[in-house]
Amino acid sequence: MKKIKLGLLPKIIIAIILGIGFGIVSPDMPVRVFVTFNALFSEFLGFLIPLIIVGLVTPAIADIGKGAGKLLVITALMAYGATVFSGFLSYGVGQAVCITVFMIWDLKWERILLLLDLIMRRLQIGTFPR
Repeated sequence: MKKIKLGLLPKIIIAIILGIGFGIVSPDMPVRVFVTFNALFSEFLGFLIPLIIVGLVTPAIADIGKGAGKLLVITALMAYGATVFSGFLSYGVGQAVCITVFMIWDLKWERILLLLDLIMRRLQIGTFPR
């Protein structure tokens, strides 16, 4: 009997189809276990990918030769600066938009709290503490 050899892409497609099928017919509890595992693995992978990239890029830059250390520091500072700049820009735009919206609508504090509470419930974060 000849063994069928599948490539990676067909295996992934079969796994997705089987996952959808089992998700439809299985009870709630096993699905919750897999969703929890998926969330935990996703967070772990999201944490590890930048470390893997740094671990692979740093030796490659170091192997370039003389002056590679400076290039690495400049690259890291540019990335850090862009992150800090975008954070401050997001904060500033958020503050300006919120203050403008509240002034235009002339909302009372209770309405603002209700609006924030509604937004947090829509995002399934919880309720706004009062």
